[in-house]
Amino acid sequence: SVGFDWINPEDVRAKVKEEWVELAEAEKAGDRENIEEELGDLLFAIGNLGRHLKIDAESALSKANRKFEDRFRHMEREAGSKGRSLAELNLSALEHLWEQAKAAK
Repeated sequence: SVGFDWINPEDVRAKVKEEWVELAEAEKAGDRENIEEELGDLLFAIGNLGRHLKIDAESALSKANRKFEDRFRHMEREAGSKGRSLAELNLSALEHLWEQAKAAK
């Protein structure tokens, strides 16, 4: 309300990119407290991007979680239909099941 905001979504995207780089730098330094701080800054910037795009970030995240859960359950069903559990599969097989799940929805 006081005008301390980005003007458009492109400006917010630039901030998201900046925070992404700062997070990577914190990871390289191995400072857990700074990593947490930079991750928070990145999440805050992404939330603001949602606001500028007129999207409720919390709702978008909830939908993404549900989509992930649906796809993961699909993977479990597919593996189970072949008598396997996901824990038994290598990363390549898991990726294949993930792509199948994405295509199914």
